Amino acid sequence: MKDSACCGVAVDRPMDLLTIKKNIDSGLIRTTAEFQRDMMLMFINAMMYNNVEHDVHKMAVEMYSDVMMHIEVGTLSLAGPGASPTIYTSYLH
Repeated sequence: MKDSACCGVAVDRPMDLLTIKKNIDSGLIRTTAEFQRDMMLMFINAMMYNNVEHDVHKMAVEMYSDVMMHIEVGTLSLAGPGASPTIYTSYLH
């Protein structure tokens, strides 16, 4: 658990884009739901950890909305059952 210097919030399960990419490459993330879960976790951690006036918080809110909208409308959907979420790697570079 990492304590925040800015607002006293503890992050129980850190998540970042590099970890998500490694989990996709290693097969730990295999479904859209798993990918969405970890993306949501990353954004929520950033919003909780950083003050609402901080640029990181603001960018996390914007990116969260954008990424979740793409997932919901299917523009970031998997190719089919059992397909690897490689389409998402464009967000991870």
